[in-house]
Amino acid sequence: LLAEEGIVASFGITGEWAEQNPALVRRMVDEGHMLINHTYDHSSWTGASPGTAPLSERERLAQLERTEAVVEEIAGYELRPYFRFTYGDYDEAALELLKEAGYDYALFWTCDTMAWMDRPPEEIVAWCAPEDPERGGPGAVILMHVAQEADWEALPGLIDAYRDAGYAFVTMEQLVQP
Repeated sequence: LLAEEGIVASFGITGEWAEQNPALVRRMVDEGHMLINHTYDHSSWTGASPGTAPLSERERLAQLERTEAVVEEIAGYELRPYFRFTYGDYDEAALELLKEAGYDYALFWTCDTMAWMDRPPEEIVAWCAPEDPERGGPGAVILMHVAQEADWEALPGLIDAYRDAGYAFVTMEQLVQP
């Protein structure tokens, strides 16, 4: 659908997902999509959202480095300097560690579709609409998941809504770079 619509997107991927889907990772790169380091196994660095113990500095670095190695081996793609925290969980030490590891950008979203909480496609389109001043509009970053059918089903409606409102689609890199 993205290719048909002429849209290049940004994908935060885990190393595990990349290992399980190497052909898709290569296709993403071949089609010009942006890849973002999203940890190796989707562990929360702080443990806040899943209620787990926080990762140590060594474990955090291993999450970064293992994902970098996997994606580099599969697609020859450099993930630095872009990272997305799982669950949006971070602390000051995480930001400092990312900077030291060459990740200048910790990326977030303005609208989580919440398809993972069984939100139906028509509600996703309304929830992340371009008219919404908090979640949509200029610079909106819509968080979707490749494994959520409702996200897939909402995508055409979101594309139409944003195009009809006069917006263009860009990668996170294009959004944050001056």
